[in-house]
Formats: sequence, structure tokens, C-alpha cells
Amino acid sequence: MPLAESFREHAEYLADLTYEPHRVGYRFNVVPTNPPLTERRGVYFLLSHSHTKVQKVGLANGMGGLSQRMLGYTRLYVGDGETGDRTMALWYRQMTGPLQGQTLSLWFVSMSESRTSKVLGEDWTLSWDPHPDLERVLIQKAMACSEPLLLTQTPAPEPRPIIRPEAELAPEWLLQPPTTFSKLVGEQFLGSCVVYYPGSGEDFAPMQLFAGAAHCYLYADYSTELAGPPSIPGCTVVHSQELTADEVLQGLGLDGAGVPPFEYLTEREREQLVHLVPGPRIASGRWSILEQAAKLEGVPARRRIALLQVKGEAVSLYRAIWGIRNPRPSLFALYTAHDGPNWTDWSTEGALFWVAVNHNAFPLWYRCCNGREWPEYDAQFQDQEGSGVLRRTEDPQRLRPMELFRQARDVLGHGLPFDKEAGIAISKFWRSRYASFLDAEWPGNEDVLAEDFDWINTPTWRWR
Repeated sequence: MPLAESFREHAEYLADLTYEPHRVGYRFNVVPTNPPLTERRGVYFLLSHSHTKVQKVGLANGMGGLSQRMLGYTRLYVGDGETGDRTMALWYRQMTGPLQGQTLSLWFVSMSESRTSKVLGEDWTLSWDPHPDLERVLIQKAMACSEPLLLTQTPAPEPRPIIRPEAELAPEWLLQPPTTFSKLVGEQFLGSCVVYYPGSGEDFAPMQLFAGAAHCYLYADYSTELAGPPSIPGCTVVHSQELTADEVLQGLGLDGAGVPPFEYLTEREREQLVHLVPGPRIASGRWSILEQAAKLEGVPARRRIALLQVKGEAVSLYRAIWGIRNPRPSLFALYTAHDGPNWTDWSTEGALFWVAVNHNAFPLWYRCCNGREWPEYDAQFQDQEGSGVLRRTEDPQRLRPMELFRQARDVLGHGLPFDKEAGIAISKFWRSRYASFLDAEWPGNEDVLAEDFDWINTPTWRWR
């Protein structure tokens, strides 16, 4: 049976796509047969020539499923269709060339999270998240059948093995009888695998996500009251201690100068926050030792957890501990809220990222909601909410974009002043802005590093 016929037999026909080069940009017009398009996740196919030729095997793996994926097909692209974005250029070449005038039909196979699924009438055993694996196999099948695949750029690569955080032995200090929070305990705490949760509220999901891999959790949220011990399902509070602002600062090895005011916040955010809780940047804290009684897969039935909750501003605390503290500890994982941003934006356009860039203060692991992935990180798996869990890459080529910021920082021989971090570390850092910075900070030498940044203006350079 021809592959296109097999797709038609086992997939669901959803819409027609026509290409409209006369628009201000080059995108498809999607006409669903039964709008709106499904929000299910799965694999879609584009067929041409009256449903007889396979032109694309694609992936709809985001939270909005196929409906969200097709938005990318319909948005206008302001630019030259022949150059610039690689996907736009491919669509332009094929839809104004071999596929000119063709109406493409959209077919869809919905997939569950199950390892075993029925695909094209066959039982398939796939990886934990079957979609990337399925896309790769179907592209290879289409190529073997000599399907045109004019709109498919390259075969999907072999799936990388899913890497999960390795289990950490419980720190010896944590197994001892609980003691009050002090500078010594704070040093032991920061010297362990710490998960930092800015804007945490009372969400204890990180303790499930990183169960076995981390025993220490630092929460920061200015709007959360810390009047009593935390109530965490499956956990027993062994020790809980209310902390003053000074006790938090001293225990973490900080001083008041290390936690400056809210320069990072927008005017609206600053007004909301100061109106809600006027006062210092760190107001109070709570130190708790817990025992996790619920048995988790691969984790002992009883497991100790150290939790430091800080009623304070999260970005300034991040900068104070992992940016300018001496000695500076390493950060095991950064966990950002699924419904973020909170008081600021945790994306590459936000203050948390600016601090990470300026002080080279990057976590090994990073959990983020969709669309806020940082560069230099590779997706590893998704948590139960569908958010990505990423690990910092070890590929030297992938580290290239951040060199722009690091070299700008190194011009001064140290991190930028607090009030200039926002100006230097932005998601679209054009060469003119960099030259202006050098002219102000390093007069007469603004062209020294210019040749290193020619790649920034090339069409292939993208943050995401």
C-alpha cells in the first residue's frame, strides 16, 4: 500500500492549506473542515496532488497541540521569503516552484503518552514521549518509499537518550540531629545540590521532580507568608525555625549590600509589589527539616529534605548568592513557575537571565514553562505539567551565543554594575548596542572585538 494511502486510511483529515505569496509575508492560509483545530498532541502530515504525495511529516508536541502548531503556519512573516528564516525560505522555494498552485491537505495522528501505541494500523513501542521518535521513524519510512518530502527540511535525528538528574547521597550534615540555621549550616546547605525556586508560593512540585537528585531547596517569594511550618503532602516536619531578615542574610553569608532594591522590576510591577509589602528586599525566612514519608520510585521510603523559605525578592537573592557571593556556590537546578512570570519575566528577556549572563551564574538543570527556554540548554524530558526540564549543554558550539555577553563583561574585568545588567544582557543584542557600550566603558577600543560578532547579523543566528 502506498504510504500516502496508508496515511489517509489511518490518520484524520482536518484542513486544507493554501500558500499566499501576495500577502505581506509568506505564510499558509489554513482552512479547517471543522474549526477549531484539535489541541491534541501528535504527528501531522501534509499531502499534495490530491492527497497522493507526502510533502511533510511534522510534530505537534506543544501544550496547544496541533492548533498551536498551525498558528506558526498562518502568522505573517515580515521579510524576504528567499532569505532569512530557514523554514520560510524553504516554503517560499517549494510553494512558488514545484508546488506552485497546490492545495495541501492536513492529516493528523493523535498520540497518547503511552509507550505502546497503534500507528498506521501497527502496534509500535516507543520512548517515554513518543512524538519525536515517531516523527523520525515516519520520515525515514517516507524517504524509503521515495516520497517527495519537499517541505521537510531534514530527517529527524536519532533520539538522544533521556537524561535525568543522578541521585545524590543525602549530605552527612542533613542526617544529623537538626540544628538551628546558622552561617555554618548555611554553608553546608549551599554546598549541597540546591534547587532554587523564585516566585515559589507554596508549590512543592520540585521536591517530586528532583526527588533523590537534590535534598536542599531554596524558595523565594515576597508575597508568601511564613507564619508556620510548611505543610507538604507526604512529609513530616522534623524541625522548623522562624528567621529574621538578618538571620537569613548571615546564614547565607550575605550582607545587606548584596541584596539591593528592586531596580529590575518594571514600574507597574514595582508599584504592585511595594504596595503589597512595603519594606526591605528580604523581610523574613523560615528554615525547615522534613522527612519525606511517601515512597517514590528508586528513592528510600524515608528521606530528609532541607527547605529554606525566604520572604524576599527572588532576582536580587539569586544575584546575591550565585552572582556576587564570595565564595560563590554552584547551582544545581533552577525551577520556574508553570504559570510564570511572577514579579518579573524568567525568559531571555527577563532580569533573572540578565543576572545569569552577567555573572555566569547558570544552573546545571533548568525547569521552565514553554517559550522561556534559555539558550545553551538541551531539553531532556517533560514533567507532569508538560513543562520542559533542560540540562546545560556540553557542546562547545552551542555555547557560542553567550560569548557575546561574556566578552562584554570581561571588558571591565568584572561583572557589570547592578544598574547596567539590564542594558547589556538582552535577548536581541545588536552590534550597535554593544559598540555603544564599549564606547562608554572602554573609550577608543570599540572595534577591538567587532570581528568576533559579525555572526550576530547573519540570518542563521537565532536565540531559540
